[in-house]
Amino acid sequence: MFKKNVQIANFNCTFGEDYEPMFPNFASYVYPAFDSGITRTRNSTIYSFMNVELLEIDSRPLFCGIILMEKEIQNRTKPTEDHTGIEPDNKIYALSPISYWGIFLDNHRMYYIKNQSESPDLQSFRVTANYMLNEYKKTDRSLPKAHLDINQIPSESDEFYDKLFSDVILIKKLQFNIVPKNPGELDEASLESIISNTKIDVSAETARAEFNNVSNIKNTKKLVKNSKGFTEINMKVKKQDGSNQSWKNQNFSESIPISINNQEGQMPSNTQIAKNLVNNNTLKDSSSIDKKIFDKYKEKFFKHFRQVIKIINRE
Repeated sequence: MFKKNVQIANFNCTFGEDYEPMFPNFASYVYPAFDSGITRTRNSTIYSFMNVELLEIDSRPLFCGIILMEKEIQNRTKPTEDHTGIEPDNKIYALSPISYWGIFLDNHRMYYIKNQSESPDLQSFRVTANYMLNEYKKTDRSLPKAHLDINQIPSESDEFYDKLFSDVILIKKLQFNIVPKNPGELDEASLESIISNTKIDVSAETARAEFNNVSNIKNTKKLVKNSKGFTEINMKVKKQDGSNQSWKNQNFSESIPISINNQEGQMPSNTQIAKNLVNNNTLKDSSSIDKKIFDKYKEKFFKHFRQVIKIINRE
Protein backbone atom coordinates (compact mmCIF):
# COMPACT_ATOMS: atom_id res chain seq x y z
CA MET A 1 0.00 0.00 0.00
CA PHE A 2 1.32 3.40 -1.06
CA LYS A 3 0.15 5.99 1.48
CA LYS A 4 1.41 9.54 1.14
CA ASN A 5 0.38 13.16 1.57
CA VAL A 6 -0.22 15.29 -1.51
CA GLN A 7 0.61 18.98 -1.82
CA ILE A 8 -1.45 21.04 -4.27
CA ALA A 9 0.03 24.11 -5.93
CA ASN A 10 -0.47 26.55 -8.76
CA PHE A 11 2.02 25.99 -11.59
CA ASN A 12 2.10 29.46 -13.07
CA CYS A 13 4.30 29.60 -16.18
CA THR A 14 4.06 32.53 -18.60
CA PHE A 15 6.29 33.66 -21.44
CA GLY A 16 7.80 36.81 -22.84
CA GLU A 17 7.21 40.47 -22.06
CA ASP A 18 3.46 40.07 -22.48
CA TYR A 19 3.23 37.04 -20.16
CA GLU A 20 1.73 34.73 -22.76
CA PRO A 21 0.02 31.60 -21.39
CA MET A 22 1.78 28.25 -21.27
CA PHE A 23 -0.38 26.37 -23.79
CA PRO A 24 0.95 27.96 -27.01
CA ASN A 25 4.51 27.43 -25.74
CA PHE A 26 4.07 23.94 -24.34
CA ALA A 27 4.91 21.78 -27.38
CA SER A 28 7.93 23.80 -28.49
CA TYR A 29 9.30 24.73 -25.08
CA VAL A 30 8.00 23.24 -21.83
CA TYR A 31 7.55 19.61 -22.88
CA PRO A 32 10.93 19.23 -24.64
CA ALA A 33 12.73 21.07 -21.81
CA PHE A 34 11.34 18.74 -19.14
CA ASP A 35 11.96 15.66 -21.32
CA SER A 36 15.43 16.73 -22.49
CA GLY A 37 17.53 14.85 -19.94
CA ILE A 38 18.99 18.13 -18.66
CA THR A 39 20.30 17.79 -15.11
CA ARG A 40 20.91 20.39 -12.41
CA THR A 41 23.85 20.01 -10.04
CA ARG A 42 24.17 21.82 -6.74
CA ASN A 43 26.76 21.00 -4.07
CA SER A 44 27.39 17.55 -5.62
CA THR A 45 23.65 16.81 -5.61
CA ILE A 46 22.12 16.03 -9.02
CA TYR A 47 18.48 16.71 -9.89
CA SER A 48 16.75 15.29 -12.96
CA PHE A 49 13.30 14.44 -14.32
CA MET A 50 12.31 10.86 -15.13
CA ASN A 51 9.23 9.06 -16.49
CA VAL A 52 7.95 12.27 -18.08
CA GLU A 53 4.55 11.52 -19.62
CA LEU A 54 1.46 13.10 -21.10
CA LEU A 55 -1.77 11.48 -19.97
CA GLU A 56 -5.38 12.20 -20.86
CA ILE A 57 -7.93 11.45 -18.17
CA ASP A 58 -11.56 12.67 -18.25
CA SER A 59 -10.57 14.71 -21.34
CA ARG A 60 -8.03 16.57 -19.21
CA PRO A 61 -4.35 16.62 -20.26
CA LEU A 62 -1.93 15.81 -17.45
CA PHE A 63 1.80 16.48 -17.72
CA CYS A 64 3.55 14.35 -15.11
CA GLY A 65 6.71 12.58 -14.03
CA ILE A 66 9.25 12.08 -11.28
CA ILE A 67 11.99 14.31 -9.94
CA LEU A 68 15.06 12.34 -8.87
CA MET A 69 17.70 13.60 -6.46
CA GLU A 70 21.04 11.80 -6.44
CA LYS A 71 23.73 12.37 -3.86
CA GLU A 72 26.37 10.53 -1.88
CA ILE A 73 26.95 10.80 1.84
CA GLN A 74 29.93 9.64 3.86
CA ASN A 75 29.06 7.94 7.09
CA ARG A 76 32.01 8.32 9.42
CA THR A 77 30.82 6.32 12.42
CA LYS A 78 28.62 3.37 13.33
CA PRO A 79 27.69 1.50 16.52
CA THR A 80 29.66 -1.59 17.50
CA GLU A 81 27.96 -4.95 17.04
CA ASP A 82 26.96 -5.10 20.71
CA HIS A 83 25.84 -1.45 20.64
CA THR A 84 28.03 -0.56 23.57
CA GLY A 85 30.21 1.88 21.71
CA ILE A 86 31.01 3.71 18.47
CA GLU A 87 33.56 2.77 15.84
CA PRO A 88 34.71 4.27 12.52
CA ASP A 89 32.75 3.44 9.38
CA ASN A 90 33.93 5.84 6.64
CA LYS A 91 31.72 4.29 3.97
CA ILE A 92 30.04 6.18 1.16
CA TYR A 93 26.36 5.56 0.57
CA ALA A 94 24.35 6.59 -2.49
CA LEU A 95 20.93 8.19 -1.97
CA SER A 96 18.34 8.56 -4.72
CA PRO A 97 15.00 9.73 -3.25
CA ILE A 98 12.19 10.80 -5.59
CA SER A 99 9.04 12.88 -5.65
CA TYR A 100 6.06 12.59 -8.00
CA TRP A 101 4.68 15.64 -9.82
CA GLY A 102 1.77 16.27 -12.14
CA ILE A 103 0.36 19.39 -13.82
CA PHE A 104 -3.18 19.50 -15.22
CA LEU A 105 -2.73 21.62 -18.32
CA ASP A 106 -6.33 22.82 -18.55
CA ASN A 107 -5.96 24.87 -15.34
CA HIS A 108 -2.24 24.47 -14.39
CA ARG A 109 -3.14 23.04 -11.00
CA MET A 110 -0.32 20.83 -9.76
CA TYR A 111 0.08 17.92 -7.34
CA TYR A 112 3.35 17.05 -5.63
CA ILE A 113 4.09 13.92 -3.61
CA LYS A 114 7.28 13.34 -1.63
CA ASN A 115 8.06 9.63 -1.48
CA GLN A 116 10.07 9.96 1.76
CA SER A 117 11.29 12.68 4.10
CA GLU A 118 14.57 13.01 2.18
CA SER A 119 12.80 13.43 -1.18
CA PRO A 120 13.22 16.72 -3.06
CA ASP A 121 10.68 19.28 -1.89
CA LEU A 122 8.48 21.58 -3.96
CA GLN A 123 11.08 24.34 -3.86
CA SER A 124 13.69 21.97 -5.31
CA PHE A 125 11.25 21.12 -8.09
CA ARG A 126 10.64 24.79 -8.85
CA VAL A 127 14.35 25.60 -9.04
CA THR A 128 15.03 22.53 -11.19
CA ALA A 129 12.15 23.24 -13.56
CA ASN A 130 13.24 26.86 -13.94
CA TYR A 131 16.81 25.74 -14.60
CA MET A 132 15.68 23.32 -17.31
CA LEU A 133 13.62 26.00 -19.04
CA ASN A 134 16.55 28.43 -18.99
CA GLU A 135 19.01 25.79 -20.24
CA TYR A 136 16.66 24.69 -23.01
CA LYS A 137 16.25 28.29 -24.15
CA LYS A 138 20.00 28.34 -24.88
CA THR A 139 19.37 25.81 -27.67
CA ASP A 140 17.03 28.25 -29.43
CA ARG A 141 17.53 31.95 -28.75
CA SER A 142 14.24 32.77 -30.44
CA LEU A 143 12.31 31.22 -27.56
CA PRO A 144 10.75 33.77 -25.17
CA LYS A 145 11.85 34.14 -21.58
CA ALA A 146 9.95 31.83 -19.23
CA HIS A 147 8.51 33.19 -15.98
CA LEU A 148 7.85 30.35 -13.55
CA ASP A 149 6.29 30.57 -10.11
CA ILE A 150 4.93 27.69 -8.07
CA ASN A 151 2.97 28.42 -4.92
CA GLN A 152 0.97 26.09 -2.74
CA ILE A 153 -2.73 26.83 -2.84
CA PRO A 154 -4.22 28.03 0.45
CA SER A 155 -6.80 25.89 2.18
CA GLU A 156 -10.46 26.66 1.55
CA SER A 157 -11.50 25.40 4.97
CA ASP A 158 -12.73 28.04 7.43
CA GLU A 159 -12.06 25.59 10.26
CA PHE A 160 -8.42 25.35 9.17
CA TYR A 161 -7.95 29.14 9.41
CA ASP A 162 -9.86 29.36 12.69
CA LYS A 163 -7.43 26.88 14.21
CA LEU A 164 -4.34 28.45 12.61
CA PHE A 165 -5.17 31.96 13.84
CA SER A 166 -6.75 30.91 17.16
CA ASP A 167 -3.97 32.41 19.31
CA VAL A 168 -2.87 35.22 16.99
CA ILE A 169 -3.40 38.69 18.49
CA LEU A 170 -1.70 40.82 15.83
CA ILE A 171 -0.41 40.47 12.29
CA LYS A 172 2.77 42.53 12.39
CA LYS A 173 3.38 42.26 8.65
CA LEU A 174 1.20 41.04 5.79
CA GLN A 175 2.93 40.96 2.41
CA PHE A 176 1.68 39.76 -0.96
CA ASN A 177 4.29 39.37 -3.70
CA ILE A 178 2.46 39.19 -7.03
CA VAL A 179 3.61 36.52 -9.47
CA PRO A 180 3.22 36.78 -13.28
CA LYS A 181 -0.08 35.33 -14.43
CA ASN A 182 -2.29 35.02 -17.44
CA PRO A 183 -4.37 38.21 -17.82
CA GLY A 184 -7.91 37.73 -16.53
CA GLU A 185 -7.23 34.70 -14.35
CA LEU A 186 -8.33 36.52 -11.22
CA ASP A 187 -11.42 38.49 -10.34
CA GLU A 188 -10.80 42.02 -11.66
CA ALA A 189 -11.79 43.47 -8.28
CA SER A 190 -9.33 41.31 -6.31
CA LEU A 191 -6.25 42.80 -4.67
CA GLU A 192 -3.95 40.53 -6.68
CA SER A 193 -5.55 41.48 -9.99
CA ILE A 194 -5.40 45.23 -9.35
CA ILE A 195 -1.72 45.13 -8.38
CA SER A 196 -0.79 42.70 -11.15
CA ASN A 197 -2.49 44.77 -13.84
CA THR A 198 -0.83 47.94 -12.53
CA LYS A 199 2.52 46.15 -12.59
CA ILE A 200 2.00 45.38 -16.28
CA ASP A 201 0.77 48.90 -17.07
CA VAL A 202 3.91 50.52 -15.66
CA SER A 203 6.25 47.75 -16.91
CA ALA A 204 7.56 46.94 -13.43
CA GLU A 205 9.69 43.85 -12.86
CA THR A 206 8.14 43.07 -9.49
CA ALA A 207 5.12 44.15 -7.47
CA ARG A 208 3.93 43.63 -3.93
CA ALA A 209 1.50 44.94 -1.36
CA GLU A 210 2.51 45.25 2.28
CA PHE A 211 0.39 46.01 5.34
CA ASN A 212 1.69 46.48 8.88
CA ASN A 213 0.12 46.01 12.32
CA VAL A 214 -3.01 44.39 10.91
CA SER A 215 -5.69 43.81 13.53
CA ASN A 216 -8.62 42.60 11.39
CA ILE A 217 -7.75 38.92 11.36
CA LYS A 218 -11.12 37.89 9.91
CA ASN A 219 -10.59 39.84 6.68
CA THR A 220 -6.94 38.75 6.53
CA LYS A 221 -8.02 35.11 6.52
CA LYS A 222 -10.37 35.91 3.65
CA LEU A 223 -7.57 37.56 1.62
CA VAL A 224 -5.28 34.58 2.10
CA LYS A 225 -8.01 32.10 1.25
CA ASN A 226 -8.90 33.91 -1.99
CA SER A 227 -5.32 34.33 -3.21
CA LYS A 228 -5.47 30.84 -4.81
CA GLY A 229 -1.70 30.47 -5.14
CA PHE A 230 -1.22 33.54 -7.34
CA THR A 231 0.79 35.35 -4.67
CA GLU A 232 3.79 34.64 -2.49
CA ILE A 233 2.56 35.35 1.02
CA ASN A 234 4.86 36.53 3.80
CA MET A 235 3.25 37.07 7.17
CA LYS A 236 4.66 37.82 10.62
CA VAL A 237 2.26 37.21 13.50
CA LYS A 238 2.33 37.87 17.22
CA LYS A 239 0.77 35.22 19.42
CA GLN A 240 -0.92 35.37 22.81
CA ASP A 241 2.20 34.07 24.59
CA GLY A 242 4.23 36.97 23.18
CA SER A 243 6.11 34.91 20.61
CA ASN A 244 6.48 35.86 16.96
CA GLN A 245 6.23 33.55 13.96
CA SER A 246 6.85 33.93 10.22
CA TRP A 247 4.40 32.21 7.88
CA LYS A 248 4.54 31.58 4.13
CA ASN A 249 2.33 29.84 1.57
CA GLN A 250 3.01 26.37 2.94
CA ASN A 251 1.64 27.42 6.33
CA PHE A 252 -1.75 28.16 4.77
CA SER A 253 -2.09 24.97 2.73
CA GLU A 254 -3.35 21.54 3.64
CA SER A 255 -2.04 18.26 2.27
CA ILE A 256 -4.47 15.57 1.20
CA PRO A 257 -3.94 11.82 1.74
CA ILE A 258 -3.56 9.36 -1.11
CA SER A 259 -3.70 5.54 -0.90
CA ILE A 260 -2.82 3.25 -3.80
CA ASN A 261 -2.98 -0.54 -3.77
CA ASN A 262 0.21 -1.15 -5.72
CA GLN A 263 1.95 -4.51 -5.92
CA GLU A 264 4.50 -5.20 -3.23
CA GLY A 265 7.97 -4.12 -4.29
CA GLN A 266 6.68 -1.81 -7.03
CA MET A 267 6.33 1.95 -7.08
CA PRO A 268 3.01 3.43 -8.22
CA SER A 269 2.77 4.64 -11.80
CA ASN A 270 1.79 8.09 -13.02
CA THR A 271 -1.47 6.51 -14.19
CA GLN A 272 -2.34 5.15 -10.74
CA ILE A 273 -1.70 8.53 -9.13
CA ALA A 274 -3.74 10.36 -11.78
CA LYS A 275 -6.74 8.08 -11.26
CA ASN A 276 -6.68 8.84 -7.54
CA LEU A 277 -6.43 12.60 -7.86
CA VAL A 278 -8.34 13.64 -10.99
CA ASN A 279 -11.58 14.27 -9.05
CA ASN A 280 -10.01 16.38 -6.30
CA ASN A 281 -11.99 19.63 -6.20
CA THR A 282 -8.95 21.89 -5.79
CA LEU A 283 -7.22 20.24 -8.74
CA LYS A 284 -10.40 20.64 -10.80
CA ASP A 285 -10.98 24.30 -9.95
CA SER A 286 -10.77 26.39 -13.11
CA SER A 287 -11.35 30.03 -13.99
CA SER A 288 -13.21 31.26 -17.05
CA ILE A 289 -9.94 32.40 -18.63
CA ASP A 290 -8.43 28.94 -18.04
CA LYS A 291 -11.35 27.39 -19.91
CA LYS A 292 -11.10 29.96 -22.70
CA ILE A 293 -7.38 29.31 -23.23
CA PHE A 294 -7.85 25.53 -23.08
CA ASP A 295 -10.73 25.60 -25.57
CA LYS A 296 -8.65 27.75 -27.92
CA TYR A 297 -5.63 25.44 -28.03
CA LYS A 298 -6.89 21.97 -27.11
CA GLU A 299 -7.63 20.74 -30.66
CA LYS A 300 -4.16 21.69 -31.88
CA PHE A 301 -2.62 20.31 -28.67
CA PHE A 302 -4.24 16.88 -28.85
CA LYS A 303 -3.48 16.63 -32.57
CA HIS A 304 0.19 17.43 -31.99
CA PHE A 305 0.60 14.95 -29.13
CA ARG A 306 -1.78 12.22 -30.33
CA GLN A 307 1.10 9.76 -30.86
CA VAL A 308 2.53 10.54 -27.41
CA ILE A 309 -0.39 11.07 -25.07
CA LYS A 310 -1.68 8.09 -23.13
CA ILE A 311 -5.46 7.92 -22.66
CA ILE A 312 -6.49 6.74 -19.20
CA ASN A 313 -9.85 5.26 -18.25
CA ARG A 314 -10.68 5.80 -14.60
CA GLU A 315 -12.73 2.61 -14.33
